[in-house]
Amino acid sequence: MRETPNVYSRNYCCGQVAVSKSMDKKNPWIVYSDRGNNKTYYRPGGKVVLKETAYMEPFAVIGEKGDFLKLVKFNPSAFENGKLKDLSQLEYYGWVKKDHLLLSSHAVTDVATGFVIKMVTMLKDTSSLERLDNFISEGSVVLYQEPEMLTPIGKVPFQQPLFLLKKSADNRKCFVVGKERFSPEESSSVVSGWIPSSLLMPLGEYLYWNYQNVPITKSALTANLNIGEKHCLGADSSDWSNLNPIYAIKELDENSFSVHTTVSVPVLDMNGNFVYGLSGKPISRSAYEKALVDKKHINVMLVFSGQRQVYDRFGQLVSSFQQMDDMLKKYDSDFRLGYCVGFDSGTDGMGICPLNANVSEVLSSLEHYADLQQNRPASLGGDAWMALKKALPLMSDYRSECNVLVLVGENGNLKGQVESSLIDDLVNLNCRIVGCQIYSNQGNSFNNFVLQVEDMISRSSDKLVKQKKDLLVHSEQLSPNNQYREISENVYALDYPLNSMWQGRILFPKKRESLSPDLLLSELDSLLAEAVDDNNDIIAHLQNSFHKVGTGRSIVNPVWSERMGIATDTLTDLLKPICSLNPYTRFSFNMELGKKEMKKGEYVLFLTETELDRIRQFLRDLTLVRVDYRYSASATQKKQKYKSCVGLFEQEAKALPDTLPRTYVNTSKVRRSMQKAFLYWANEEKVYPTKKRTLKQMSLSQNQQLIFSLPASSELLDSYSLRSLRKKKVLTDRDLDELQEYYLLKQRKLEDAIISENRFDYNGQIYYRIGADCLP
Repeated sequence: MRETPNVYSRNYCCGQVAVSKSMDKKNPWIVYSDRGNNKTYYRPGGKVVLKETAYMEPFAVIGEKGDFLKLVKFNPSAFENGKLKDLSQLEYYGWVKKDHLLLSSHAVTDVATGFVIKMVTMLKDTSSLERLDNFISEGSVVLYQEPEMLTPIGKVPFQQPLFLLKKSADNRKCFVVGKERFSPEESSSVVSGWIPSSLLMPLGEYLYWNYQNVPITKSALTANLNIGEKHCLGADSSDWSNLNPIYAIKELDENSFSVHTTVSVPVLDMNGNFVYGLSGKPISRSAYEKALVDKKHINVMLVFSGQRQVYDRFGQLVSSFQQMDDMLKKYDSDFRLGYCVGFDSGTDGMGICPLNANVSEVLSSLEHYADLQQNRPASLGGDAWMALKKALPLMSDYRSECNVLVLVGENGNLKGQVESSLIDDLVNLNCRIVGCQIYSNQGNSFNNFVLQVEDMISRSSDKLVKQKKDLLVHSEQLSPNNQYREISENVYALDYPLNSMWQGRILFPKKRESLSPDLLLSELDSLLAEAVDDNNDIIAHLQNSFHKVGTGRSIVNPVWSERMGIATDTLTDLLKPICSLNPYTRFSFNMELGKKEMKKGEYVLFLTETELDRIRQFLRDLTLVRVDYRYSASATQKKQKYKSCVGLFEQEAKALPDTLPRTYVNTSKVRRSMQKAFLYWANEEKVYPTKKRTLKQMSLSQNQQLIFSLPASSELLDSYSLRSLRKKKVLTDRDLDELQEYYLLKQRKLEDAIISENRFDYNGQIYYRIGADCLP
């Protein structure tokens, strides 16, 4: 039984390279048929067929001769712990040419870094355009069973990540798989197949960035590629596809760097496309793209009226609202939160908090205000809707997004209706309203609160529905009118989506009773769920409409065609199969930046589960042996004698020190352990390891960059070399303690970032998107 050759343990991109024998454990060499009806022969190079293999069928190698391998069919019951235990269970299959086999089950690996190269289905060049209908179907890339591309066996989404396993002899076709590595038992179910090389490009390895906020971006694009910003994909998208890989960062001098990265250039100019909304007005491509962004944002403004019961129960309301942070996290939307305290008459602006994406910070600020409420100047009475009018300007910067007003009050005013100017302001700011009467009593002013909130919801929603039709494209999104439904006793809501196209709620208690704040929070949660559903429905219908009928006016991006060196007039018809997919191509270039400019980029690691575990283990190894303290009592402290306990209690109280003096236990083991971790992980899985002497001369930041590509965010790691870890005079015990605490903090932040929002499943492989702020 042949063991796996070292070169195929990691499937290096350069083919036959000198690989260290310690790279991987010795395991049986398992290969796979890269096509269906793959013929095997009695002799290597012979013509007499012995058997035929199925697509992706696994085999164990028992012999090798030149370009041929001698195979037996893989049977898991014949192996135990990677060793052959029963030869009789293996069926002999004869000789197969290496070129007709997958010699490794591991994705192609970069020989320089030791990292797996992530790929993406993307238009690399124009060589496949003539047959694009054969390779693209319903927005997906077709996978074929053989390199001749005759038998389709599946599909993978266009412009999504996967992995390269091998290339054909002429380099015109690629065999791709969905997973970084698969076992023989998974070979029949893993996403795999042949696609044209012209539809596959490198996505990157570990490190990616968004350089939108880097000031040199525009000039760099123009100088290096002659590409203006308007011809590039918007880098402000939260989608990973608009993050560009960083292949290398070269330090030019102490204050400047050269970054090898890419720029994404759209294949098509789709700005001329539009569809018609139900209002009869056209929806342009730019309006559609703006809607995609706006509908992902929901802003919640808490408005507390300047009335007695609101003032008296303010602390209870604030305590209930503290649950909002967890409540909002369950929704797939970006929230901002703000508040306006109507009874605050201070001049320091403490009673007003503009909308802020940091929800927990806003809630902490509101709680702090509640703690100081009794010491703050208050003004009760005045116009019932004064607080509301004061809060509306705080939302003016987000008028095209979904804005939710939570209006907490007690009385209305003596007018029959709310003035039209207030209704117009609510409409201009795209507001949904949750009106809550905190206390009810006899009298018209209490009744008027409910009636006037209902008036605001009804009149504003009638106008907002007319505006909403500008973005609606299908009749199933329509409702005949805005009707209310009774949720429970004294709780009414617009009947979305059955009998209303808008959302709104009114809550009020029985006479001479107060309303529970928990009920308000529950109804706010329900309205937010409806608003999120409404936004998602609008986006889904818009996307479907532009996908089906909104691409007819697309033209080839002249910048893209110029980079490809072809004429645009020959391409428009050929690109029709991908017109609705927003195709783009990445072009490589180098960007020279200063140290300050580098820090303005948004850095992200896009990792497989294996890669993430590797970083987690590195951080654990750094703190495997911890710095600790030794207790030492003062040797000069005198013991006092007492004849009775009376003297003890008559003593004056002594101020205790905040912290005991710290004496460190010998840190030599800690230093040795940390240095050993850096030396191991900096060369782990490297074909060409760096000499230990060189690594010790490098800074901790440079060593970290070798381990997972990301330069250190802390200047502390730039100031110490790896060698200085062992030198107590250079890195004191106190500094070493702080360094370990820093690594422990980042380790906790990394674990906190491993959540469902940062987890993606593409083609059967799990990926994680981790922000650079979670790493050292």
